[in-house]
Amino acid sequence: VSRSLAVAASAHPAASAEYAAAVDQLLPFLSRACELKVLSECAMYHLASCRVELFRFNLSLGRWSEAYAHVGALHTLALTERQRTRSVFEHAEQGRHIEGERVFAERVTDCLRMLVATLHERGLLKLLGTLDAQAELGDELEHVLLAHARNSSVGEESL
Repeated sequence: VSRSLAVAASAHPAASAEYAAAVDQLLPFLSRACELKVLSECAMYHLASCRVELFRFNLSLGRWSEAYAHVGALHTLALTERQRTRSVFEHAEQGRHIEGERVFAERVTDCLRMLVATLHERGLLKLLGTLDAQAELGDELEHVLLAHARNSSVGEESL
């Protein structure tokens, strides 16, 4: 779905308004899907994918704080899986929660990289200071930003 919307948005000038309208119709559906208990209990990959799509759609529309909120939700899911790992005694169940934590943590890192790269591309890195970061998530954002600076021209620009 997101690929076809992106192709439509690049097809002609009026498409960006159509893209925004289509995304605005899709966002509530994806948000409701993320709230389904069955996803968090049985389909963590799908839940992570839905959260990433919500992030990407908001990012593409310049809704930075909304996009970042979905990174925060992924981070919370990773922390929840970590807590579940500690509270479960069955080895198979622990493995599932360890995998869940890994999946959500990877998606957090991927989204933070996309956020930093997009803001850098648009000359808006200063907006990172306005985002409400939880302590651990803020640390990860700092690591991603430093890695981005080493691999791009950010180090040459003034932040």
